[in-house]
Amino acid sequence: MKQVICYLMALCLCYSCKKNIAPKGPNQYVVFPYAFKADGSNTVKDSFILTSYADTILNYGMAFTPAKKGKVFMLAFKLAATPTPPNNNVALYLVDVAANKIIYSTALLYPGTDFYRKDLTVAGEKIVVEKDKIYMVCVHTPVTTSFFSQFVPGFRIYRLDQKPVVPFTEGDITVTGFFKSYPSNPSIPNIPIDDRNGLYGLLDLGYYSIE
Repeated sequence: MKQVICYLMALCLCYSCKKNIAPKGPNQYVVFPYAFKADGSNTVKDSFILTSYADTILNYGMAFTPAKKGKVFMLAFKLAATPTPPNNNVALYLVDVAANKIIYSTALLYPGTDFYRKDLTVAGEKIVVEKDKIYMVCVHTPVTTSFFSQFVPGFRIYRLDQKPVVPFTEGDITVTGFFKSYPSNPSIPNIPIDDRNGLYGLLDLGYYSIE
């Protein structure tokens, strides 16, 4: 009987370990440490310039690939201006590109902060991402009420030396490109932004490896 109890306890411990996989690496952020100063001022490094970008684009996407299996624990974005209510209803979502599927989505009211960060650890929403697969972190903003101003300005970051910004690797994450689309509902951006000198959106994510 004692052996049976020990065996069951071992099974429970093993299941618990598998269910709550501990991080094997530090928290990593992608765009922010790459292009922004580390002094907490939310200003770009001297080698970059941050400019606004107005278009009829309603969906931005930043494609990335992890070098290791891991978890996304934060999604973030920044707009050049705060849309007036009710057009500040924003969708922030994550796409599995190979499956052509939105695997996580959340609706929020953009508060007009410098960089909005959605912490996925609060409600246990961390998302597992597989090694060498392509994913896309995306943001959708609704059109304004006026037909002649159907655009929401976004941000783009340029290198002052005009060298290509993408692809680039920060930690275990490689950013491969930026995409856009125009539907009025959150959709998977499928039109490549050919300008590889800029970061668009502006989008970011937090990640740590679990292998």
